[in-house]
Amino acid sequence: MIGRVTLEGRILTSDVRETKSGKGMLIFDLYDGTGTITIKSFAKDFAEGQELIEKIKNAKAIKAIGKAGLDTYAGDVTVIANTIIGTDADIPEPPEEEEEDDTPLILGVSENITDPLVKVQDLSVEDGKVSLQGEVIYTEDRTLKSGKTLFSFDLYDGTSTITCKAFLDKDKAKKIMKRIKSAKGLKVAGTAQMDTFANELTVVANTIVEWEGLKKTTRQDNSKVKRVELHMHTQMSQMDAMTSATDLIKRAMKWGMKSIAITDHGVVQAFPEAHKLLRI
Repeated sequence: MIGRVTLEGRILTSDVRETKSGKGMLIFDLYDGTGTITIKSFAKDFAEGQELIEKIKNAKAIKAIGKAGLDTYAGDVTVIANTIIGTDADIPEPPEEEEEDDTPLILGVSENITDPLVKVQDLSVEDGKVSLQGEVIYTEDRTLKSGKTLFSFDLYDGTSTITCKAFLDKDKAKKIMKRIKSAKGLKVAGTAQMDTFANELTVVANTIVEWEGLKKTTRQDNSKVKRVELHMHTQMSQMDAMTSATDLIKRAMKWGMKSIAITDHGVVQAFPEAHKLLRI
């Protein structure tokens, strides 16, 4: 509805920003028991805005009176409030997020991906629309001025890693990010393109589907005559290795090796650990 409105509810999020003219712009999300809407108001300066936003945050509930309209910058209906009053109204808590859907589809309209499957190491900007399969090893999110969330995640497919990006609606971002972070693996369809800001090849995802993940294989030594490894460093060797003596010895034992040599540079700190393990 466009026009003058009065809303009453509890504050979910709040922020204050300084405008180019020096005013303080108050921004807060109000939940009235039926839904959430963004409300904006203005203070004479940033300092006053900070004082007002603290009062709003500490209020049990607030009543906001102002004009509802389409914020063309954010692409959503907001209320510009000229009157804000603290109240003692009992507003219910927002409902818990719904349980995850049974469908493996996380983002997009269909879980059936038809774009050609490409290995990350073979990917180029000329490929255009592609699909990838892999595991998420890093994530990062950033809220844009439009209210949407830019979610970036690094996908490893066994050959190399690439950053994928997705633009998420405000009301769905939290659920989608949670599913991506907890998934064993992902199938991603999108467009390969150069990210001019990061100056690297990325994939802008339009479809993300949960996947079983990469198949793990354990390396084996099937040789009938086992070798004796005479050159091996542990994490105690200065700037030379990351594996502990315990892990190295257990792997050698698993492969049927009768002995190994620890050849750390200039130190013997790994010897007590090895000795303790072999005495068990």
